[in-house]
Amino acid sequence: NIEEKYRGRIIYSNTTCELNLGPLVKEDEGEYTLTVVTRQGKQQSSQIDLEVLG
Repeated sequence: NIEEKYRGRIIYSNTTCELNLGPLVKEDEGEYTLTVVTRQGKQQSSQIDLEVLG
């Protein structure tokens, strides 16, 4: 699910599992987790801490 504050700013690729967020604002700072679930039910998660500079 995508929260309302991110709608229109997220691009996700099902092929590469790449997630792009932008343009960034200071309020976007924090920890993010992306969880991908395959058709077979396998899950893989990745976390990142985002710091917005400027």
